[in-house]
Amino acid sequence: MPRGGARVGSGRKGHGEAVAWLGGDAGQRGSATAERPKARPVRLLPAPAGLSADEAAVWNELAPHACAARTLVEASVRSFTDLCENIVLKRKMAAVVDTDGLTFLKVTVDGAGQEHREVKAHPLLSQYRGILQRVEAGFQRFKLTPMGKPMEAAEEVAADPFAEFDEGVVQ
Repeated sequence: MPRGGARVGSGRKGHGEAVAWLGGDAGQRGSATAERPKARPVRLLPAPAGLSADEAAVWNELAPHACAARTLVEASVRSFTDLCENIVLKRKMAAVVDTDGLTFLKVTVDGAGQEHREVKAHPLLSQYRGILQRVEAGFQRFKLTPMGKPMEAAEEVAADPFAEFDEGVVQ
């Protein structure tokens, strides 16, 4: 049995409501007529006071989506703040690399006085890659990136495909 770890999409996949209903809702042995709990309204969290103007702009852009996905709550504000800081840092690094260019010419002189020229990658590229990976992980953690499958809103309640059979009348 493969072990997925704490990654988005890992773990055993569910079968869906129709298959669960046909199987007797195994593991959910409550009342068969019990209604689903109503979804709580989404509360938008304001940007914390210590953010810079750029970080606050990123917060205001992404926070509504994270709150709608119910991944930005009081307990995750610090992690979301780190994500906003990393996004701003990534943008600043990209601006420096764009200004300086992707490569530079390294000139060295050996003991005989010979000059050697070597084309090198910009030194910020490796740090940029690390920040980019942290930003992508933050996007996944807060469900701000598509995961290859459609995401349902929390308030939507799927129609029961077997409702016509529950009443005893087949149409």
